[in-house]
Amino acid sequence: MKRLYLLLVTVVYFSGSLLAQNGLSPASYPNLALEFSNQNMNGNPLSFMPSVADGYGFGSYVDNPASMAFLKESQFSFSLFNQNTQTENTYLGNEIDAEHSATKLGDMGFVYKFPTRQGSFVIGGGYNRTASTNNAYRVSGRNNDNTITDSFLDPNSEYNELAFQTYAIDWGDVDSTYLESIFRIGFPPGTFPGIDQEADIRHSTYMGEYSFFAATEFMKDLFFGFSASYVSGEYTYRRDFLEYDSQNDYDGTFLEGSDIDNIFVQDEIDIDVYGGKFRAGIVYKIFSGVNIGASYMLPATIRVSENYYSSIETSLDDGSEPFFYDVASDGSFRYRIEQPGELKIGAALKDLAGFSVSASAEYINYENMEIDFISDSDLRLVDEVDLRAQQEDLNGFMESNYNSVTNFKIGVGKQLNDQAGIRAAYSFKPAISELTPGDTKIYSAGFDIKLGNGFIMDVSGHYLKKDDRSELYNYIDFDDQPQSTTFDISKQDVRIQVGFKVLF
Repeated sequence: MKRLYLLLVTVVYFSGSLLAQNGLSPASYPNLALEFSNQNMNGNPLSFMPSVADGYGFGSYVDNPASMAFLKESQFSFSLFNQNTQTENTYLGNEIDAEHSATKLGDMGFVYKFPTRQGSFVIGGGYNRTASTNNAYRVSGRNNDNTITDSFLDPNSEYNELAFQTYAIDWGDVDSTYLESIFRIGFPPGTFPGIDQEADIRHSTYMGEYSFFAATEFMKDLFFGFSASYVSGEYTYRRDFLEYDSQNDYDGTFLEGSDIDNIFVQDEIDIDVYGGKFRAGIVYKIFSGVNIGASYMLPATIRVSENYYSSIETSLDDGSEPFFYDVASDGSFRYRIEQPGELKIGAALKDLAGFSVSASAEYINYENMEIDFISDSDLRLVDEVDLRAQQEDLNGFMESNYNSVTNFKIGVGKQLNDQAGIRAAYSFKPAISELTPGDTKIYSAGFDIKLGNGFIMDVSGHYLKKDDRSELYNYIDFDDQPQSTTFDISKQDVRIQVGFKVLF
């Protein structure tokens, strides 16, 4: 429960303009709510094409289940993807590159098209990856203004006890009336000589859906479809943070005859998520080659189970055995995230001078997103009342700082011959929040090629570039003002998807 309290307090402290400029920690609850609510990929290699008004592959049901009625043949599909993320991280004037790569299952599913005299009736199901992020940050620099130990002074933080037990913080006066960073003791208030800082931060999110869908032409030229999905995913966060006295500015003898050489902080968070999603949609064939469509995903509840581990190790100048203390959750902390609904509209043109064009717009109001810490908890009434008040502050913060957005996507395809086809798409996603500045632009391209009778290979590539900002830690300064220590990020993400499908 201590990690929960720490991050809630952080949000309350930083709900003003300062946070709007500086972003959030990847492990903060507002950021996690976005991570688990934001679809950023489709595991089916060809379904990067806007599919609200036409179907391109097994994963098209995510845009609109009704579009599956336009698939011409039954099929089984399977794909893998490799995602490589490179970041250039700028902190205290230093730039350091970091990289993270992973290969995962993209999709595995089937589509069965029932024989009909007229119209269409299609069912299908399987697994489809809908979110994948894998980030690595590396920062280094000499901080002459503040230290991570400043953030340990909050008595309600789990770090407070860890830091006190390891001398990262200690009594600031002989009467033991207040605690102070170990690097500020003995220096004038609000000052210290400085400290060298190194941090390695990695976090990843992988989510997917086990889904069933059905689509049919229930009236002439009017198609209806629905899908039901079980959502499953995981989030991991790792932070190694080192502060070390490279210039021997701290050379006293008041810590058992020695002084601090370095302080090493480790954090680990492992989260499992699950829930359900329901979609329904229609497509209307205006005339041959021209379709319009719309779909809606109902607001969804995602359940979250969290484990965390934190430790601090303090080493002294004399090389004696370090002071070490750690804390871990018992795995019982569970909460819910209430996700907003999604409305999509789109149009598709087929065989336009040999080309096919599709476009879509997606409206999501992230102001409606909420976190519920109460429903799945087993707390005493007095603790529940206190937690509910903090929960209201957190949800109010998200309502004030998150936006309603409209995402746009357009795609163009051409069937070169009976053996191969090519496609390309562009996506534009406005910033969800002022806390994560910068719009997202995604460029995609792909092709399919027939390898044999009824056997097809699908390949697609996706490129994303985005500037961002992230928080290392936050603290309250000597004027009781909230401060946030951040670094800038320039991110490039390349994802290659390769899939195979068997038509039958």
